[in-house]
Amino acid sequence: MKDNYSKRERVSRMRHFVACVLMLFGAGLSTAFAQSYISGTVTDAQGNPLVGVNVIVKGTTVGTMTTSDGSYRLDTPPRTDVLIFSYLGMKGQELAINGRTEINVVMQEDAARMDEVVVVGYGTQKKVHLTGSIAAVSDDEIKKSTVSTISQALVGKLPGLITQQATGAPGSDGVTMLVRGYTSYNGSSPLVLVDGVERQMGTVDPNDVETVTILKDASASAVYGMKAAAGVILITTKRGHQGAMSINYRGNVTLSQMTTMPDFMNGTQYMEYYNAGLALDKLGGDDVPDYQFTPEEIAMTYNGDPSDGYENTDWMSPMRRLTLMHQHNLSVSGGSEKARYFVSGGFRNQEGIIKGHEDSRGNLRSNVDLTPHDNLRVQLNVAASLQDYYQPGAYSYANQEGYNIFHQMMYSLPFVPKWLEKDGTVYPVSGYRASWTAANPEYGSEHSGFSKSRNLRLETSANVEYSVPFVKGLKLGMFTSWDYHYSTGRTFSHSYKVLAYTFQRGSGIGADPLNKYSLVNAANLTPDGNLYVSHSNDQRVVLRPQISYANKFGKHDVGALFLYEQTTYTSESMNAGRRDFPVFDLPELNFGDPTTATNGSSSGKSAFAGFVGRLNYAYDDKYLIEASFRYDGSYLFHKDHRWGFFPSVSVGWVMSQEDFFQAALPKIEYFKLRGSIGTLGNDNVTAFLYRKQFAYNASNVAFGSKPASQGTLSNSVAFPFEDLTWERTRTYDIGFEMSAWNGLLGVEFDYFYKYTFNILQSIGGIYPPSLGGHYPAYINDGAFDNRGFELVLRHRHRIGKFNYGITGNLSFARNRILSKQQADNTLPWKNVLGSSLGALWGLKSDGLYQTEEELANAPKPVGVQPRLGDIKYVDINGDGAITADDYVRIARSRMPEMMFSLSLDAEYKGFDLSVQLQGAALCDRMLQATWNNGVADQTPLTVPWYAGYDNAPLYLVEGAWRPDNTNAEYPRLSVTKSSATNNGNVSDFWKRNGAYLRLKNVVLGYTFVSMSVATTCLRQPSSDGSTPKARTFRRVIPRSSVPSPSVWISHSKSTNDMNKIRKYTAGLLSVLCLSAASCDVLDVEPTGRYSETTAYSSLSNLDLYVKYFYGVLYANADINCGSSCLMDDGVTDLVKYSWYNVSAGTVNKFFYQPNFVTEQSNFRSNWSTMYTWISKFNEYLEDLNKGLIRLDPDQVKIRTAEVRFLRAFAYQELVIRHGGVILRNSDTAVDGPDERAKARSTEEECWDFIIGEYRKAEADLPASWEAAEAGRLTKGAAWGMIARASLYAERWGDAVTACDEVLKLGYDLLPGKTAADYYKIFSTPNNQELIIPVYFQSGISMKQHNFNSYFCPPYDGQPYGVADKVGASATPTDEYASSFDIRVGGSYEAFDWDNLSKYGNKPFDNREPRFYASILYNDATWIGRKLELYAGGKDNYMDFSITGQDNVHKSTTGYIFRKFMDDSGKVNFTNILSGTYWTEMRLAEIYLIRSEAYARQNQFGPAYEDLRTIRDRVGLPVLAQKGNWQDYLHDLAKERICELGLEGHRFFDLVRWGIAVETLNNKRLHGVKITRTGDGFSYERVECDTQDRLFPEKYTIFPIPYTELQNNTLCEQNEIWK
Repeated sequence: MKDNYSKRERVSRMRHFVACVLMLFGAGLSTAFAQSYISGTVTDAQGNPLVGVNVIVKGTTVGTMTTSDGSYRLDTPPRTDVLIFSYLGMKGQELAINGRTEINVVMQEDAARMDEVVVVGYGTQKKVHLTGSIAAVSDDEIKKSTVSTISQALVGKLPGLITQQATGAPGSDGVTMLVRGYTSYNGSSPLVLVDGVERQMGTVDPNDVETVTILKDASASAVYGMKAAAGVILITTKRGHQGAMSINYRGNVTLSQMTTMPDFMNGTQYMEYYNAGLALDKLGGDDVPDYQFTPEEIAMTYNGDPSDGYENTDWMSPMRRLTLMHQHNLSVSGGSEKARYFVSGGFRNQEGIIKGHEDSRGNLRSNVDLTPHDNLRVQLNVAASLQDYYQPGAYSYANQEGYNIFHQMMYSLPFVPKWLEKDGTVYPVSGYRASWTAANPEYGSEHSGFSKSRNLRLETSANVEYSVPFVKGLKLGMFTSWDYHYSTGRTFSHSYKVLAYTFQRGSGIGADPLNKYSLVNAANLTPDGNLYVSHSNDQRVVLRPQISYANKFGKHDVGALFLYEQTTYTSESMNAGRRDFPVFDLPELNFGDPTTATNGSSSGKSAFAGFVGRLNYAYDDKYLIEASFRYDGSYLFHKDHRWGFFPSVSVGWVMSQEDFFQAALPKIEYFKLRGSIGTLGNDNVTAFLYRKQFAYNASNVAFGSKPASQGTLSNSVAFPFEDLTWERTRTYDIGFEMSAWNGLLGVEFDYFYKYTFNILQSIGGIYPPSLGGHYPAYINDGAFDNRGFELVLRHRHRIGKFNYGITGNLSFARNRILSKQQADNTLPWKNVLGSSLGALWGLKSDGLYQTEEELANAPKPVGVQPRLGDIKYVDINGDGAITADDYVRIARSRMPEMMFSLSLDAEYKGFDLSVQLQGAALCDRMLQATWNNGVADQTPLTVPWYAGYDNAPLYLVEGAWRPDNTNAEYPRLSVTKSSATNNGNVSDFWKRNGAYLRLKNVVLGYTFVSMSVATTCLRQPSSDGSTPKARTFRRVIPRSSVPSPSVWISHSKSTNDMNKIRKYTAGLLSVLCLSAASCDVLDVEPTGRYSETTAYSSLSNLDLYVKYFYGVLYANADINCGSSCLMDDGVTDLVKYSWYNVSAGTVNKFFYQPNFVTEQSNFRSNWSTMYTWISKFNEYLEDLNKGLIRLDPDQVKIRTAEVRFLRAFAYQELVIRHGGVILRNSDTAVDGPDERAKARSTEEECWDFIIGEYRKAEADLPASWEAAEAGRLTKGAAWGMIARASLYAERWGDAVTACDEVLKLGYDLLPGKTAADYYKIFSTPNNQELIIPVYFQSGISMKQHNFNSYFCPPYDGQPYGVADKVGASATPTDEYASSFDIRVGGSYEAFDWDNLSKYGNKPFDNREPRFYASILYNDATWIGRKLELYAGGKDNYMDFSITGQDNVHKSTTGYIFRKFMDDSGKVNFTNILSGTYWTEMRLAEIYLIRSEAYARQNQFGPAYEDLRTIRDRVGLPVLAQKGNWQDYLHDLAKERICELGLEGHRFFDLVRWGIAVETLNNKRLHGVKITRTGDGFSYERVECDTQDRLFPEKYTIFPIPYTELQNNTLCEQNEIWK
């Protein structure tokens, strides 16, 4: 078809197309037609050129800015009459052109800054009309700091902003910020918005920021309602300007280095002070050698020869490495009347002190403003950032995490070299503690893997604003944003070989140093590699239709705003991992062992909505008032309480406009007084606390004749609380702004008061643990206030060409807790009311003990008895003991109450200087306090040789107490841990003033006025027809302006078109507002959770819920013990733990330290655990009573019987430890907050209830289950537990009857004449002897346990690179092992070490079968090898004649556990663990119960018949019948040890029989020391305790926990513990 368009028309259409494309990407290249122009210069009153003055044609958006020499040139459209000149801090001018082509302007300073505009919530306001309290900082101020994040640039620049930086790690060096201090004890983080959307501050390039504004009071913040109570930080990015294209580059290179670190001991000092510490310890009575290091060894540290194994090594040298950060930003901005753009690209790379550790970030931003029509304005913003983080090595870089690489550097042994040759090969050396913790930080960072992550963010927004032409000042707008964040991470770790120094006190003194090094795998890393990959993404969508109005009627200025805002947020994540990689160079999942695969995923959704209104009124620019509100809704609350109303009102009076003021104070040009009051909100709680939620727990239990792991359902909201609603903060503010003496002095002052009430308080600590968590996680309770002031002083002056300014600001904020839920029995000095949030509580110190008399009169200590030079504490309550009741407020918050800064700026002939001093005060820092895991302990900065090894600052040893240095700053010099418990308490002894003053920034610059960088010319016809002059592109540093022609685009629209726009826009806003009001977007369903209707919807789902309750049996199973390896039999004579020191290891402390068990701390108590389970059982029974479980009644009866049984079991475990307990046993309602105070029932009443519950359960439980459900409770289990409970309750006849009932049900003892047969009891699931088994399944992500990891022969870890790092944490004692008979000739007799020759020097041959099923011994066959439990053998032996062997993985007794040990050979100690099952009850116990019950009734005949049954099945002879209890008890006790040892009965047997004290107190346990002698072995029975054990009478019954007594006013302590 022939083209009918003219060439001109085609060119015009092409211009339209090109312009549209370029505008989308922020480009501004254009072409212009001939126009007239005006040029000139702009100066200040002193004649100095002003840079950046806006020059705009009145009534249009055509304009430009002055260059560095104050000049401007502006192409003017036809009929241009007036130019407007405006500049920050200067009075604006409007000048008629009157045909002139050159207009020079002199601008005057304007103290009132009447036209200065500031950013406020959802818009801008003239500062003169502002009645709220805000503070702002501009791009010019931000650029004065060469920092990587905006938060760092803000430090000290904004009054009211309190900051603290916790880390300087690459990518993590942001600043924690508070606006006017703390607002609540439930979070005080300010709301951060970037271009009107809640976004992360740290991902914004500081070079893209135009202004940062903080809204401090309610009038400024109220429009943001929720989350605004703690203040609002508004970040506004740069936008384009009309006129010439401006190209700006900003770059900087920053070198950083650690500046402050105390000197640490070098190797020589370490050795010398260590020997000195040993000497003091020996003087104090500790069993330690005279010295550790010989003079020859000490000399080796400075002989310059590291090959001898000793060297003064500076492990911290990498921490002093100079690191590099470079940042670059290139931006282009400009535009025409119809389109303006700002396009920016930035890059930042920041190095860490570890080689290869870096964080890189690239940023792109495009902000486009379009004006397609005079009444239509469109803003299109697109920002993207890509952040790559790379961390070399597998060690953590995070604070207080295990094997933290900086911890390794600081505290490694300073006397071992970094490299050492051994056996012809040079290896890296570990200086980190012991061989089982071996690590070399530098080498490991390069040879143990990596961790890397990538974060991609895309942030978009569009804003359409339509000015209604028929109503002046009325605008309709629609804002929407879509943000997308994608994150991926990959972590690959593997071990490496390292030479580890064996450092044991007294070990090998004077021996060849090289013999003290052993080649091991680096600890805590998988030898064959471990890969973890994660992916996540989240999206945030904001929709905000709004209507605004602004107009002026004479002296009346009116503004109004109304909008609706809706925010939805969705997220999802997934992860996967594999182990065992054949090649480390290919860290991809498919190269890992598929049998080790793990994976997981999650998702989430949230929604918020709000209506906002604001009305502004100003009369004559003097009298100001503003009212605003926000009506907010949050999905976090129940629908009846999710909406909150947050209003505010503020007023202002510009007094300097009054005639009387000007007459009275003529030197003050501007003075404004303002005040405000308003209410803000906070919804900082966990979602869905108002409803029950059932979580799915994968592999939570195991059942079946071939046990298989199964998932369960559990209720994750113990106490649904529908009444939870908004926390509120009422804020009051009064302030003034002043400028005097022609701007030489500027003052801003604010006084504020914030009152927070209905605080969303977490209240777990105020209810007794016997409620089992059945109380709200949060309640609206408590009050909090915060008051303070802010002062800003400014001085600016110009002297000739020298221009300078001084700005100082001071912020003060102090908070108080006015009311808060606390424990009922809170002591007066522990009451937090009146204290500040963040205040630290602890013991009050009174110097150091200096005399023996002071020690003799000291209150009873915490832990071991203090010694001379230890910290002395004040007994606040005067009870003669130092306990938690003596805690008082000892320190202020670490967050300063006062922040201040002083900034100085100067300019002279192109040079500029900026200096900033910044400081803080009224805060404290603690050298020692509570770790992140909640444990109060010393740190390597407060005690030398922490953990027995760590290097320490030199000041600690030089300033330590010694007999010749009694006026010491630090406690006594000590190597042992005898003083650690005392000195490790949180106390004001370790408090230091946290105030500081620092030089934060010094920036010196020079501006090149004009530098030619190109000579390309554009020629245009002149208006007078003459030949035009060539235009030269020039670059001016820091800014270059390139005159840019403009595109002429026709946008004429017909009247009909405009009517359509009006209709469509109004219709769209109406529809959106109506839909917002009618559709409740806040009805969000939890993801990854089930409702109670799901749990009760079918029998199979009900089974998932009921099976979860079996967790109480798992909690009681000793083979499922945690990392502390605590077992019930572990506190008896059957087990010895592998720690030497009296203060190392929980069980050692239990036996060696007097008063280790207290009502505040009792590791043996299961009070909280069991009551938590009881509450869960009660929840089920309550739901049953409510009729929520509408399934087959007969099947429901069975499940209910299981629940009743398990509840009775939980109570039983409580009673045998604590005596009478609190019975919270209602079937119709669960005890909650209103029942917090409840008295204990008597022990007899408790047994009545427990046995009664078992009987109810027995009536409905089945006799057996199908094979797939094997392991669930049966009638036999109920009768068995009735028998056990009756035995403990001393109801002998009931116990016999219950045992008889069990024996009627078909159970039978397994054969046991051989060890292999007998062990089938523990290795054959669903065998006929098992009554209550607790099943596990070995395998990745299965229900497995760590018994092998903690207790196996240590060399089992060798194939997996963890030899000597697993196993033998506790071992059987010889008291246990020698209980088993030995066969001599043809008959069995009691074993006796004195008869060793009688046994042919083979003490482990010919023992009865139960011995081999219970204990592993030297030379025993175990998983295809012979055990070597002799000194120096592969499995090794801990010789207690060598001191200092804390927690080494060696047998302390010469034995290893066999019972419950997984012998499959599949355990790899990483992801495949033990799968053996626990025997909670088996038939042998029933016979032993009945035997004892008969004997208690003096029926010794049947009692011995039952003992004979037990012995006969393993081939032991009949015992001679005794006729009295004491003789019978000897036989019974031995049988229970041999039959039930390690099954959790021994401790309670000793207590029940009343012989615990005589058996355990003032005793030392024994082991056997085995020495290899040629082809044989020699044996010596030795003590494996280094001091007598302590077991006072009160340990036979546990104390009621302190938390119960504090929060339950009716609960009384056991008499013996009062």
